[in-house]
Parts: sequence; structure tokens; C-alpha cells
Amino acid sequence: GGRFTYFRQFWDVGDAVATGPAGGENEQLKDIKPLTSWGKARLGDNGAAAARPDSLVLLVRGNLVRKYPNTRMYAVKAVKNGGRRVPGLAEFTPDSQKPLLPAFHGSLLPDVMFCGFSFTEEDARGSPGFPDGIFFVLEERISEARFGFADSQGPADVSSVQDAAAMAATLLRDPVRIAVHADRLLPAKVAAQVQPPPQPRDRSREEEEDR
Repeated sequence: GGRFTYFRQFWDVGDAVATGPAGGENEQLKDIKPLTSWGKARLGDNGAAAARPDSLVLLVRGNLVRKYPNTRMYAVKAVKNGGRRVPGLAEFTPDSQKPLLPAFHGSLLPDVMFCGFSFTEEDARGSPGFPDGIFFVLEERISEARFGFADSQGPADVSSVQDAAAMAATLLRDPVRIAVHADRLLPAKVAAQVQPPPQPRDRSREEEEDR
């Protein structure tokens, strides 16, 4: 029999895009390497992915999580459109960008959810790799249908509907998502205070005081 490593996956990666062979193990999504490959490496050096100590974690707490606990969270590169910084999503720009999916995510009931990303605070604000920074996106899942009147609708708008299918089609609401730039979520940068150079001691005064 072969050797196996149990519990190699701790963080939920259900939203990650599979890159491995169909039906097979996806090594890129595992949290630790197989025990047989650890050798004499230090305990913290056996992650399957190259962890960055300065990676960014987004935590959301509030009624949004209570009402929509399965809200999808990801990030997207910011781009310029008409001189404005906008999220790289199709409804904002023709230059749409590939979503930056979290490396892990989790929740703390009843009103907290969090995602860990592989980019840094500097990337999120704006860096050579992300010149305009990064937007965080909270998105309603399309698989969780929501029904109700739109702002401009009322009972009179559905009074002529004849069957349940037509009623469902009329009341089906489009999924909603919101994108917020990291600059609005991260704490303001504090300018480093430059300490004045130390002043030379006046030894003549010290000698007078000693007398």
C-alpha cells in the first residue's frame, strides 16, 4: 500500500477555478504538501503554495452577511476608462480583467466573512504590477434567485399575468454586485515622521554645572 497524507485541505476553496486534470487532485489548491516530501524542512515551510506574509485579507461584518451569507467575494484589477479609475468589469469598461480569486475564505457566524488574497496592500493601493490598484467585489450569486418588485413596479404591473411561469419571469431580479476600491477600505497611510538629528552636547556647560 502507498502512503497518504490526510487533511491536506483546511481553507474552503470552493470558488477557486480548477486548474488540474478533470476529476483529479488539484495540487495548487492544497494547503500543505504530502508528508513524505517534508524531509528536514521547517514546519512552517511545507505549504503547498508559496505563502506571502504580507498577503491581504478582507474581512466584512454586518447585516449584508446576515441576509446574504453566501455572498461571493473576489477582487479585480482597476483600469482607466475616460480618465477615471474603474473596476475591470464588463459593465464598466471594454478592457475587462480576469477576476483575482481568493486563496482561501471562511466565515464566522452570524455576520462575519473573510477572504485571503495573494496580493499585497501595496498592490491593492497601486503598484508597478497594478498601476491603478485593485477593486474588491461583493457579488450576489446567480444560483440564488431573488424575486420581488423592482423600484418602479407595483401590484398593478403584474395584474395581467396569467400563469406562475410568467409571474416568476416578471418578478425575477437581476443579481447585484458592488465594487469598492481598496483605497476606500484600507486605513489611510501615515507619513513617516523624520526624527531630527541628535544635537551635540555642550560639554562646557556640563563642566560648569559639575563645579
